[in-house]
Amino acid sequence: MSTKSPNKKSTDHITDPLLFSEIATPLLDAGNHVRFLAHGESMAPSIRNGDILEIAACTPTKLKFGDIAFYRTPAGNLRAHRFLGRRPRRSGNTLRVCGDSHAAQIEHVNPDELIGRVVAVEQYARTTVLGHLGPRITAVAVALFQLFRFFPGWLRRRAQFSSHPR
Repeated sequence: MSTKSPNKKSTDHITDPLLFSEIATPLLDAGNHVRFLAHGESMAPSIRNGDILEIAACTPTKLKFGDIAFYRTPAGNLRAHRFLGRRPRRSGNTLRVCGDSHAAQIEHVNPDELIGRVVAVEQYARTTVLGHLGPRITAVAVALFQLFRFFPGWLRRRAQFSSHPR
């Protein structure tokens, strides 16, 4: 007889990011969704530490401005950050992503590191599906804010560059 209470959720989960991505990738390729327990505050207030993310397969070309990309970092960690666009580089195109928190910086991610995109967030036992109109408008507004947050510095650097005599 089991001593586990029927009302308690199972705490069995994979903690190794490499193992998680090895298991999740074939499941996503087969059309399934996977769930991931978020750690950290880089996406607050949209995603908080302990929220459960539902991930669906997504190719880099299918990501839309404001979506939350789920990817592997060069160090092997897994991250979910807001997609801000694509950027051509000498080494190939990169995906521009940024956390929602005020301390987050724009990162450039190799498209091969994309695992999927977040389609739902479970906070406080309430699930928000991100594809609907309300969450989509919020996602675009947050992404625009993140882009314009860096705009004054870019404008200053641009003005300094153009003011130099040639």
